[in-house]
Amino acid sequence: MASSHNIEMSNASVPLVHEVQIMDEAGRLKTTHIPGERPLTIYLDKREVVTLMTLGSAPEALVLGYLRNQRLVESPDDIASIQVDWETDSAAVKTHRSTVDIDAPGSVHACAVFERQGESGIRLLHFIEDVGRHNAVDSISGLMWLADKEGKDLIFFTTGRLTSEMVIKGAQMGIPFLLTRSGVTLMGLELARKTNLTLLSRCSGKHFEIYNAPERVVFTSSASAA
Repeated sequence: MASSHNIEMSNASVPLVHEVQIMDEAGRLKTTHIPGERPLTIYLDKREVVTLMTLGSAPEALVLGYLRNQRLVESPDDIASIQVDWETDSAAVKTHRSTVDIDAPGSVHACAVFERQGESGIRLLHFIEDVGRHNAVDSISGLMWLADKEGKDLIFFTTGRLTSEMVIKGAQMGIPFLLTRSGVTLMGLELARKTNLTLLSRCSGKHFEIYNAPERVVFTSSASAA
């Protein structure tokens, strides 16, 4: 990474995508590629700051940009080194000067939970928009808890990617179906396999892609013909 600043940095870029087999809305098997999501915990002068989820294409730049945007470091010249180690999923940052600490903002996302009714009917149970999908799903979880609502007959939908954190939240709520109009990460898929959750991505109209546990999905003639 070319730079006019004297920062000692690792070069820990990793492959971005992994090949997996999925099933489409017609029950056909096909091969696709999904992002290889990884956790990366940043340590600033041996103090844990945050754990980010990343594809790992430019982890050193990610760390540097995070420190800049959160104003934890005033200048690149304050940084002595950034060392990323994927064996420990960590990024160690050493500085020359003192740092400050502020909270990180999120992005806007929506989450919804639907309840199955009868053989083919569903109704919207909760819909939440928030600055980040994690806030939205946590709000839904809180509403379910207050109502003593179990998740076994529910369907969860999010506008954001189904990452490992989102899959964990779905499993904790006991919801067997997790849907997104976006994509799925490799770590999210691996956790869904371990917890036996059905993952559907690219949900738009009658089209979708099943990444795990397709046996829960009932295919109709209209879906197969779409």
